[in-house]
Amino acid sequence: MILQKRASALANSRYVNIYIFFLFFFVRLAFVFFSRFDNYELSGDSGWIIKLGMNVLDGNLDFDIGRFIAAPFYPYFIAVNMWIFGSFWNVSVVFFQLVLSALSGVALYKIALYYFDKLTSLLATHLYALFPLTFWWVHTFATEMVFQCFLIFAIYYLIVFVHSQKKVHLIVSALLFSLCYLTKSHILLFSPFIILYIFYNLKSAIHTKIIYGGIYGGICLLASLPFGVYNITSHQIYVISSNGLGYQYYLGNSDAGYVTIVDVPPVGSEAYQKMKNINEDAGFFNGSKYDSILVLPQRVKQSLFLQESMRWIILHPQKFLKIKVYNLFFFLMPGVSFRHYSIGAWAFSFILSCPIYLLAYSGMFTLFRQDFKKHIWMAGLFIAMLVFSVGIYVQNRFRTITLEPFFLIYAAYTLTSLYQKWKLTQKT
Repeated sequence: MILQKRASALANSRYVNIYIFFLFFFVRLAFVFFSRFDNYELSGDSGWIIKLGMNVLDGNLDFDIGRFIAAPFYPYFIAVNMWIFGSFWNVSVVFFQLVLSALSGVALYKIALYYFDKLTSLLATHLYALFPLTFWWVHTFATEMVFQCFLIFAIYYLIVFVHSQKKVHLIVSALLFSLCYLTKSHILLFSPFIILYIFYNLKSAIHTKIIYGGIYGGICLLASLPFGVYNITSHQIYVISSNGLGYQYYLGNSDAGYVTIVDVPPVGSEAYQKMKNINEDAGFFNGSKYDSILVLPQRVKQSLFLQESMRWIILHPQKFLKIKVYNLFFFLMPGVSFRHYSIGAWAFSFILSCPIYLLAYSGMFTLFRQDFKKHIWMAGLFIAMLVFSVGIYVQNRFRTITLEPFFLIYAAYTLTSLYQKWKLTQKT
């Protein structure tokens, strides 16, 4: 009772948003100072991302990194910081990521308030503030943190629009989702569920829903025009964000994918070292065809990667099925993969994540049964990541940044439900 009263008082305070912002900011700032990780250590992508940002400053807008054309937003974000802040660009990038992360905490709290009581919303917010995997990349020069924040903002304004029916909220959500997919393109798999959420939850005539869905999609399509037109000129191919689907499918559905997911080589062996750097060394497992495709123009490269994957699947149906089973297992299993990390790192992430996942799965199962239409955006996120992870290539950092902040909301719902049931038993 005391806990609930305190939570209610805090939620009713007009300073709650400020409290959440600074809680998030200083927790993440402490991680930056005490984690001892540098800005490049946690992501193998940081080096080429910073190089692309420097290229933008030099007037080179070509984001072809060999394997595919990279998504444009984050390199431009780096370039703008370099242009404005000069030699202090690295400090400004980390600061802006800290601010965005703190604002995402406020947005997540407000999302939870649309669905649950204040106690649940505050519990979800504090879990998000303190759960390490949600701020692991906050000071890393990589797309993960910015993407996660834009996704939370976009979903928040989408929910606000359905309740307010104000066009400004629809436009803001569409613009934020555009920044989201221009940062990491896998989220495009979620886009049909945005339209479904509007159709099932907006209290308007069907023609109005169609118009609003069209406005949302139109804004997102327009956002891709500058990058798309540039790539038509440079590579004779329209690229919405990143065109790496063929490459990712090839990486996950070939001998390289098999040794990465199913038959991991012995630690310390040459094959293991090659697997750890699979983007550069996939040819070690897949043969010389990989290197020959890499040097081809982007307009044909991705289709050839897909063709090679299809050929491999036909020749190795049992291996293909094994990959799918393992992908599903690793997608559902909390924490990092025990095959690619030390036993200590795996145990830490598993022990930390397992209760959250079990509580979240329970809450989602209950609420989807009660009112699926209301929670279709969450179901859509889960399905989109399931399709990506099982069908294309399981990469659990993608799952972490896309799903885990929202898992925390549903985990908090389950916890508060259990708390309410416990209170009732105490009274009796």
